[in-house]
Amino acid sequence: FRRRGEYDRAVRVHEHLMARGDLSKADHQRAQHALALDYLKAGLLDRAEDALGKLEGTKFETEARLARLAIFERTRDWAAAQQVAQQLQASSKSSNLGSSGDFSIRLSHYLCEQAEGAAIEERSLLLQQAMAAAPQAARPAMMLAALQESGGEPDLALNTLLDGIKSAPIAIPLIANKLVQLGLQCQRIEPVQAALQAFYAQTHSLDALQALNHLQAASGANDSSLLLAHLRDEPSLVITAQLMKSSAETAPDIQRALDKAAGPLLRYRCAACGFEASRHFWQCPGCQSWDSYSTRRVEEL
Repeated sequence: FRRRGEYDRAVRVHEHLMARGDLSKADHQRAQHALALDYLKAGLLDRAEDALGKLEGTKFETEARLARLAIFERTRDWAAAQQVAQQLQASSKSSNLGSSGDFSIRLSHYLCEQAEGAAIEERSLLLQQAMAAAPQAARPAMMLAALQESGGEPDLALNTLLDGIKSAPIAIPLIANKLVQLGLQCQRIEPVQAALQAFYAQTHSLDALQALNHLQAASGANDSSLLLAHLRDEPSLVITAQLMKSSAETAPDIQRALDKAAGPLLRYRCAACGFEASRHFWQCPGCQSWDSYSTRRVEEL
């Protein structure tokens, strides 16, 4: 019945089973689980959540919690999602599931989502909790630095970002320009330049390269040596377009064609479903996967 989309009939079957007095405890739990799936497939999320909650303490507990987590994500009930993620994290530690049962980064995202709409004082507390829950996650450090900067504390914001990239260097392409901006504002060029150079040496990241080029220009050196050096090692349409744009002799029609061709190469792509976007997402708007977007541009993949 469920496969055919006849959810009402599937619900009646399972409700009838659960009403039977001669049903064993194990079969009653199976019927409760099946009833929850009926509601879930039918899109009756409130009823599904209630039915799944009754499976706590049964062999279906973990599966039910995962389903409830999906419901809370879908309805954007981040506080409830946080509670379930904490339960899953605790149970995964006690069962020694390792990285496959690690919900720390997901928990960090839920705290960040709550911080998005919270008051400033509460936002700071939530972000600190997110950083404590998953030190390897980049998002809470980025959000906390933005909060500190908006509060008139650029030095503190820069420290937060520099500390954050020690445990999450993969986030450097997302904050390269912000690092340069804060470094120039606070007159602390050396640590920013060192971090960008170390990351670029390992990855040849376009964002790190352009940030380093910005630093070079800010110091009064207007040459394009960094971009040209990159081009010798890594053929790049994006960098070619940038170099030609800085040349006064570039024909406008050629420049427009290059910009059009290079534009899609600057997008980010979801590794789970292939959805491309001009900005980076923590949760894919296409398939709803968390952290499936690479911090590298399409041209670098």
